Parts: sequence; structure tokens; C-alpha cells
Amino acid sequence: MLIYCLDDIHLIKSFSNIGIYANVFQVEYYKPLDQTWTATLRSMGIWLDIRCIPEENITSILTEAGTSKMFGKLYSWLLVGNDFNQTLSYLDEYEMGLLNDIVIAVEREIKFDMYDVYNPAKNRGGELNITRFGTWDAKTGLNVELTQSLFARRYDLHGIEVLVSIVTVYCDGQDLHHCLTTYDVLGVDLLSKFGYAMLVTISEIYNFRITVTANREFWGKFPNGSLFGMMPSVQRGEYDFAGSPVNSNWIRMGYTNLFPVWTSRIFIIFRDPSKSFKFTELFDPLAGESWMGVMSLLALIAFLLTWILWFEEGGFWYQQFGWSFFITIGALCQQGLLAVSNRISGRIVLLFLMVFIFLIVNYYSGKIITARIHIKPPRLNDSLYELVKLTARNYRFCNYPYKPLGNYVQTTKDKDILFFFKYVWSKVPLPNQMPIVVGLERVRKGKFAFVINEGDSYPYINNNFEPEIICELNEIHILKPHPFLLFEKPHSPFREIALVGQLKMMSTGVKSRNVHRWTPTPYKCDPQIRSNEPLNIRDVISALLILGSGMTLSVFILILEILNAKLSELKNTRIIYLKNMKKKPRKS
Repeated sequence: MLIYCLDDIHLIKSFSNIGIYANVFQVEYYKPLDQTWTATLRSMGIWLDIRCIPEENITSILTEAGTSKMFGKLYSWLLVGNDFNQTLSYLDEYEMGLLNDIVIAVEREIKFDMYDVYNPAKNRGGELNITRFGTWDAKTGLNVELTQSLFARRYDLHGIEVLVSIVTVYCDGQDLHHCLTTYDVLGVDLLSKFGYAMLVTISEIYNFRITVTANREFWGKFPNGSLFGMMPSVQRGEYDFAGSPVNSNWIRMGYTNLFPVWTSRIFIIFRDPSKSFKFTELFDPLAGESWMGVMSLLALIAFLLTWILWFEEGGFWYQQFGWSFFITIGALCQQGLLAVSNRISGRIVLLFLMVFIFLIVNYYSGKIITARIHIKPPRLNDSLYELVKLTARNYRFCNYPYKPLGNYVQTTKDKDILFFFKYVWSKVPLPNQMPIVVGLERVRKGKFAFVINEGDSYPYINNNFEPEIICELNEIHILKPHPFLLFEKPHSPFREIALVGQLKMMSTGVKSRNVHRWTPTPYKCDPQIRSNEPLNIRDVISALLILGSGMTLSVFILILEILNAKLSELKNTRIIYLKNMKKKPRKS
């Protein structure tokens, strides 16, 4: 794009020969900027020859260019003039930025002296930087003296001030820098501390100073409709960065986000002391195939003993099978033997039966002990449908007042989320919000479900909950893990340094170190706590049920035997009576 004094066809041909498309606007045909000046997908160079353009046109062109944000990184300006100071006076330093590409060429008889000019941020105390770019003359052509890349030669911001707004609740009346770098109380303003640490690292890389201002709200609205809080103030350009990472949604689409710096989970936490009973716990130490193999081998041994005893002692085979069956069961229960075979074959079978039972019992006992030492805490399925069961058990639901649910449900089409809102959350009586500490203490007491994230909940739980209660906590995620981002003001001159600074922190491991430092440690259930607990009725109920079942069966069979004995006794008495009646002589 050329705004030129003369209709120089040779100049246009020169651009065409090297593959540069050029449009020439002569002064007499100049019109206000339109879409022809817009650079979206490719860069644009603008050659402005002010040696023969009226001053009012020069001012109008540069003013419109500043209003249209045409001094950004997609535009390269070449201003040709006779006097450097006069040419510089037409430029508005407030429209300059860190990555603007403006070169002023000053005519010196048969050559041009060229200077690179920029101001990183005039409204933040930045100073105008003037660096000799090179020269041009007709004989030698262009001689570039400034060979460094644009970003490499401007990374030092010389201590300019950058304004940051941060949401904090617990730093009122304290020094913000000290409060935001305090690690002792990890769960307090966690996101703000992490975002501040990231920005401080970037400031150390590029030599600028941060002035931080505290806000108590991310976003709010006055009764008159005006907005307040961190995000609206950044949108209005009052601050350069929002230091507290926030999640991205349709409400914030108008902001210029920088990069994801944090991943957060929002879940419902509750205490579930109930322990489900499984009758199969007694059989869990061995797999189903193992039990089938053991039972098959015991049955085979019982039949083999029956054959041996029948061959040795004779009698009825079913009588010997009964003895063999009880011998096998007695060996399995380690209760000794009812009889010993006199034959070598029988004794070999009994010997290997005892060895086999010894190995199986030791495997079984070892597995029982291991399971007791490493007791897994009871966990519900991580499904929102489980929350419906909690409502049936008279659980109360509540939320920490940062309104994540209301914002998310306006945009989601997830059926599980909609189901949760319809059948659970919409039925929660108001007020349904309370502070973190109050909500977590209600969780400790039980029958209470609290919506929170890991940054606010884990530190308090680790510091205040008893190990036994921690083992009874359950989490059900409402939202999938989603990124939190740092935001900047629109058309910020510091966008590129923040992006490059982020890449540098990632490549050097600084970001990973900050994430590790500020990520709260998840609470863990210590299995030793549960393994040291005395056995209760639930732990032995499987054995008691087997004993009870056997006793019930034996009582039932005893009753049948008693009835059978009584019936047999009555039958025998009747038979004897009838015999006596037949022997008794008749009277004549």
C-alpha cells in the first residue's frame, strides 16, 4: 500500500517483479480508510511519503490508522520525510506498541537515513525508543544495520508499570505481594496466587514491574446495570491483565484470552459412612475358577477314599462314602480325621489331602490378611445419577457462592448435567450457598453434599478432617476438568510477551514447578487406619450367616427326624397293639 506523490509506474513494476502486490493512492484521490487497508490473514506494508502531502491529510491518515489499530504486528510502516522531528511529531505515541514496525526515512541529499521507532506503552510510562535502522542510496541500495529480530531487541521493557487486577477474599488490609506469595495457607485464594506467580515470572523475564489491585468479585452488576469486578475493569482497559485465572465461557467470549494455565475440577463432596455388605466377601480371596478346582479335587478325593475304604472294610458303599465325605470336610476345616486307612494307598491319599488342604488354607489366610491390611475405602460410582439416591437419603445440597453451576448450565447440552439440575439441584431449597468452612464442616457431620473445587476443599480437609472421616468421603464430578485462563485487555501491547513468556516457562519447567507448588495435595485414605480397627459385626457377618444357615438347616432336619421318630414310634406301637389283639383269646 503506497500513498505517494507521483504516479511512478516504474515503482509499481519493481514491486511486482519481486512478488509484492501494491496499491497506489495519490494525494488528490485520497479517501478515508476502508477494507482495502485491512490486514487479516497476511501482513501489509504501508509506504507513506509525507514530503508532498498536506499536513491535514497526514494527520487524518495517521489518526484513522491509530483508531483502526493499524500499528499492530500485521502492519509495517515506512514514513518518508525531509525532517526527522517533524515526521515523528505526526505519530501518536499512545497508538504505538511493543511490536509496532515503524521506520522513518529522512532524505539526506543523495541518500536516506532510516530509524526504527517504538514506544512499548506510553500510557504505562513507556519511553520513546529510537534506533538507527540503516541507510539507502541509489548506488549501494539498502544497508541494514539493525539485524536483530524485532522481538529480540525489544524484550527489555525498562521497568514500565503494568496494572493487574486480582480477585482476593482474604488479603484485605494486608500487603498484597506478601499475601499472594504466602505458601503457608495454601487453600486461600489459590487461583489468584498461582496467576500472580505466573505474571511475576513473566515480569522478571521482560523487566517490567507489576502494580496489583485487589477486587472481591470476578463479575458483578450494580442496580443501575453497570458492571463491576475484575473482568469488566479489564475489558474497559483499566488494567492490563486479570491476574486470577477464570474459566472461559460464552459470557467472556469478548475478552482476549492469553493461555490456559490451570485445570480445575468442580465436584460434589459428601461423607458416606454407610458400608454395603456383600455375602461373597467370605469367598473373595479365591477366584471362582479356584473354588471350582478345589471343590472338584475334594470331591475326587472323597470318591477315591470311598473306593479304598469299601475295598478295605466292605459294607455298604454309601456308608463308606459318608465316612469319606466327613473325613474330607474335617481335613478342610483342619479338625483331624475320623479314621485312618490300614492300606498304603489310603494313607497316601490322606497324606496328600492334608498337604493340599495345608497349602489352600495358607493361601486363603494370606489373602484374608492382605485384604484386611489394604482395605479400600467404599466409593460410589462417579455418576450424577448417584446423587438422586442421596436425595432419597435426605442429604442436603449446597454450593460455595462462585456460581459455577448457573453459568455452565446455560451453555451445556450434556444430558447428565441437565438431569442433575432437573431432578436434584432445582429442588434444593434456598438459600443454597454458604462459605467454604461452614460447608465443609457440615460435610464432616454427614447428610450434607457440598459443591466445591479441589483448590478450596483439599487443603482444609487435609488440615482439619480426621483420618477415619477422610476414608468415608466421596466425590462425584459435576463438570469435566476444564482449563482456567489468564485474560488481558483488548488490543493489549503486552499480549505477545505474555505468550512468549508462557512458552519459555513451559520449555524451562518453570510452569510445571509453579503448578506443582500451588496444586493442593489430594486427601488420601490411609489403609492402616482402617486395618487397625477392631473387627465388628459387619466384618464377620459372612461367617455368622453360614453358621446361622447351618444351624437353621440342622434344626429343620432335627424337626423332621423327631417327626419321623414319633411317626415310627406310633407305627411300631400300633403294630404291637394289633399283634397283641390277635393273640388275645376270644370269649365264648
